Amino acid sequence: MVFSLILLAAAFYLVFFIWYPWPLWRASGVLGIYGLLVLVQLILGPVLTLFLYKNDKRKFIFDVFVVLLIQLAAYVYGMAAIAQGRPAWLVFAVDDFEIVRPADLDLEGAGGGRDEFSSSIRHGPLIIAAIYSEDEEVRFKQKQDELTSGKKLVFEPEAYKAFATQSHRVQAKARGLEELEKFNSKRAVDDARREWPVATSWLPLKGARHDMAVLLDKDAAVVAVADLRPWD
Repeated sequence: MVFSLILLAAAFYLVFFIWYPWPLWRASGVLGIYGLLVLVQLILGPVLTLFLYKNDKRKFIFDVFVVLLIQLAAYVYGMAAIAQGRPAWLVFAVDDFEIVRPADLDLEGAGGGRDEFSSSIRHGPLIIAAIYSEDEEVRFKQKQDELTSGKKLVFEPEAYKAFATQSHRVQAKARGLEELEKFNSKRAVDDARREWPVATSWLPLKGARHDMAVLLDKDAAVVAVADLRPWD
């Protein structure tokens, strides 16, 4: 049991403080997967140990060791799945943001081989932009890929740019905070204004489970992700 609790405490910190900081764990729907991991760790070990209990102490110690290995294997598999589904990138493209997971990309070429866009399990989400190429042929192919194969621009690492260099594009698409009142209660929007007083505009964030709002300051820098609906 102690072994399970240590593993779960480490998982809780990684999942909810590093990989899926609030409210991204809600947007990504990871709570159910983490709950399954907890269930396996808290039930698998104790139940198997109970069934394997023997008077032969040496045999029992060996059986407990095997159980611990099974638990560890299940833990590693579960954490690997959670890591692959984490919101590693929040990518601005055209007129909104989208969560991009390691599982969505060919990691061999993620970020176009540039370290500034590479994902690490030691860090939280990176905020970047995906921009259509200035080369007409490449841009045509990017748009054709979207239409024919459904390959979105946000899933093409070669299109990634530093977010700070695209502030003019972001500002051109940013929406006034009052627009959020169309899809949320005035109280919820006012609470967001009080919590992030420097926020002056926003853009939608598309999540796997819930869509949310990315709040921006007057310079189009990201202030926070707010658990507010960007549309009906």
